[in-house]
Amino acid sequence: MLRKILLITSLLTLSQYTFSQDVSNYSSKTVEIMRLDGRPCLLFQLTGVSNVGNTGSPWIALKNTHPNFSSIVSILLSAKMADRVVHVSASHTVAQECGHAEATAVQMP
Repeated sequence: MLRKILLITSLLTLSQYTFSQDVSNYSSKTVEIMRLDGRPCLLFQLTGVSNVGNTGSPWIALKNTHPNFSSIVSILLSAKMADRVVHVSASHTVAQECGHAEATAVQMP
């Protein structure tokens, strides 16, 4: 139940970002790797995705200033641990402080 509440909250808040930017959508992908390396963001990769948002990199950045950072991290961790798929939208622009395309929406069906 908590997972559904987090998902709905994330989707409602993130929908404004998804529709206001050029984004690439990655459906039914598993989370391959997640890492923190001192930058103000969580970096993650999706299985089978090698060029996120035409940036030439497989990494997607979730800035720690994102309004739903904690909820999205929870979704990504839950999906990774349960080997479940996620749907991710990522901007075609690079988040300068992170160096990779920025996640705009994440959901776990």
